[in-house]
Amino acid sequence: MCSAGYGSPKAFSCQKCMSRNEMIGLYVLAAFLLLGFIKVLCHFTLAETGARAHGPLHEVDQGLRVTDLLKPLVVYLQYLLIITTLNVEWPSTFSYPCKVLAWMFSAASPHTLSVDCLSSPSSLPFAVKRTMFYVIAPLVMLVALLVIEAVLHMLWGRKKASAASVIDVLASSTIVVLFFFLPSLARTTFGLFACVQIDTLGASSSDAGLAAVGKFWLLDLSQACFSGYHHNWALGMGLPLLVFICLALPSIAFILTLFGLKNTTDREGFARHYGFLFRTYKAHRAFWEGVIILETIALVAVSVFGHSLGSYFQVVIAAITLTIVYGVLVIFKPYAQDTAQHVMEYGLLCLLLTALVALTLMPDGYVQ
Repeated sequence: MCSAGYGSPKAFSCQKCMSRNEMIGLYVLAAFLLLGFIKVLCHFTLAETGARAHGPLHEVDQGLRVTDLLKPLVVYLQYLLIITTLNVEWPSTFSYPCKVLAWMFSAASPHTLSVDCLSSPSSLPFAVKRTMFYVIAPLVMLVALLVIEAVLHMLWGRKKASAASVIDVLASSTIVVLFFFLPSLARTTFGLFACVQIDTLGASSSDAGLAAVGKFWLLDLSQACFSGYHHNWALGMGLPLLVFICLALPSIAFILTLFGLKNTTDREGFARHYGFLFRTYKAHRAFWEGVIILETIALVAVSVFGHSLGSYFQVVIAAITLTIVYGVLVIFKPYAQDTAQHVMEYGLLCLLLTALVALTLMPDGYVQ
């Protein structure tokens, strides 16, 4: 629990809050940057899928497209932010650029700006406010995208959009927003269930000492694990989110790309709605977006639940996970374009090297 005037950007850390106006300004600027990035990806997704919707959904030689490179880039940045959340004291030469990157993703990442600094003390705990912020953020971003699209239609003097075009924009925008915010939603979901052991009982313990021993909620170390309000929020909000993130999203991605892609009768509409999911990959690897979702969930789980294992084992498991992800990528080679495949391979190698270097930043090795 941070003192007044301090916020918690990540577990076991507090930082002094900036002024409220500065915080709001940085959040708004970061939101515009992220919104612009998402809008660009949405634009190219609709443009590219629309241009090829009348032909085969997977062509033999489509040529390198913008989304072929943007998607691996975004995945790399997401994984980099996940690695930086490991409980490691990173050197300033590495941590500062990562903080700038985390600031650009402030609506989806708490590791530079803390929402606590914008909240006033109330009956609702800071941990709950923080959780609600990162659950609502994707919905706000989706609404903002749709508003921008409506404004562009008005400024360009277009006729009233047809129901089909509105559905195209809504479907494509929803998929892209979920793609950007998946690590944030997974981190928020797992954070509702993450607990850590605080101290152990000694030969003689006072009443105050007994109260400070046991498992406590990672997001609020003053709250005993699955007791009080933590129990209610973990079950009420955590379970539905867990089903959505870990079961519904991967299942939907696999079903759409494995079965919907083969059985669709409206090839043009299917490509406009869901082209973002499969256009980057080879025809026989169209399901790969589901694999990316599962890999992302696994990495986030290591970064969240690994706190209970200690820094050393958390980093080791993260390195093992990255090694498996890299091995699967090299074996199956899912990307349709060699350039995109190489970009993803090199990115994962850099992340794996970063995780291995983190082990050298622990002078006591596995001793926690």
